[in-house]
Amino acid sequence: MGFSQDFSATINAAGGSSEYGLTFGFNPNATDGYDSDYDQYAPPAPPPPAFDAALSYGSDRYYTQILAGDGNLSEHVYDIALSYGSDNLITITWDNTGWSDMMSSCVLQDAFGGLLGIDIDMTQENSLTLTNPAFNTLKLKVTPNDYSTPADPSISITSPMDGATMSDNDFSVSFDVENFSVGSGSDYDGHVHAFVDGSSNAYGSYMVYSTDPIELTGVPDGDHSIMLQLVDTSHQPFDPSIESSINISVDTSVPNTAPEASYTWTADDLTVMFTNTSTDEDGDALSYSWEFGDGNSSTDESPTHMYDAA
Repeated sequence: MGFSQDFSATINAAGGSSEYGLTFGFNPNATDGYDSDYDQYAPPAPPPPAFDAALSYGSDRYYTQILAGDGNLSEHVYDIALSYGSDNLITITWDNTGWSDMMSSCVLQDAFGGLLGIDIDMTQENSLTLTNPAFNTLKLKVTPNDYSTPADPSISITSPMDGATMSDNDFSVSFDVENFSVGSGSDYDGHVHAFVDGSSNAYGSYMVYSTDPIELTGVPDGDHSIMLQLVDTSHQPFDPSIESSINISVDTSVPNTAPEASYTWTADDLTVMFTNTSTDEDGDALSYSWEFGDGNSSTDESPTHMYDAA
């Protein structure tokens, strides 16, 4: 059984002209001690009066301390060690967007569990101002959910290849989308905008609501750029833009080169896994037709077929 506690969040502590980001969280590959891949030690505090802030876990000081995402969904307690500058002012802020998904509870308290008046639900509030140097230790109490930060969405044009020469004015553009649902309506993450030569696609669909190949018709001879961009349900691009671009040439005077069909296979008893290795010199989108010799067929790119007998 795997665990999906894989997230981090940051608190910003500011005093005088200095500011420190203190990052806490969980990762399945981390431990509760120091891990060079995830954690960052903080140096000893400077002599007073100088502002300083650091996480404290165990006996060590950290700017970043990621704990083991091992399925333990109980409360984990960090200390926040503070030193005040000459103005006796520390401001602590945090962006709690999505924190309720990551954590069932995230509380900031004074060293006595809130008895001295600091008891903040950090999923609901986003700042704390301190003016009393007696508050030099805070308790950060984190109860994680079984949650992983979603992977970033992406789009990539798979055909034609960048730099391909198309021998026909009509061709299709194939693409893959990861971590993003393409469709029409609120049940989807958004859709795709297609651009040719920097403008809305004039040779086919501009707004694309599926991951089927985009058919382009009547693209004139010459050099062209093609860009596909993910947009939200309101047709707005993301910041930064999530896109994929290629440059192609159309030259109908060049004869088309036939694709070269090839494949490899592996077998497990009567189940055979075929892997397509076919290529096309022109970079055209390929379709597939497999005949398995037993009356069955497939149009998948790399099919798996189970035979009834050897």
